[in-house]
Amino acid sequence: MRHFVQYRNADRRGPLARGREDFRVYTNKPMSFVAGLVGETVWLIEGSGSPMSYRVVLVFIVDEFGPCDDPGFSLYLRGARGHIFQPAVPIPHDDWFRTFMRRHGNFAFGLQAMEPEDAARLSRLAASLPTGESPPPRLAPHVP
Repeated sequence: MRHFVQYRNADRRGPLARGREDFRVYTNKPMSFVAGLVGETVWLIEGSGSPMSYRVVLVFIVDEFGPCDDPGFSLYLRGARGHIFQPAVPIPHDDWFRTFMRRHGNFAFGLQAMEPEDAARLSRLAASLPTGESPPPRLAPHVP
């Protein structure tokens, strides 16, 4: 299973709807790219404020994709199996995250594949919350 990251600017898009029945992200990636993501895992990172603070808000396995009516995007990816982090998982501005941001062009590249170690790091961040909340085992990355 591969892991992908998508960014969402909460200042521009507003707060993420909580309690949804499915998990969804939007993208402008080509259909040929998105078609290969069924069965893969997507992590959604949200940013807001000035200076920008980042947090992981959800993770899910892609079940379907298709055209969307959102004016800023051409396609959606959706899944029924996932996890919404409540509270969202804060991401510290440490060396790892600065390197992660550079690799992903400060999120300017849109939906991108992540290194397995990055997915494992996000999962560990979630598990370190006081509530101990982490993604269900079927969504957690396996790193030898």
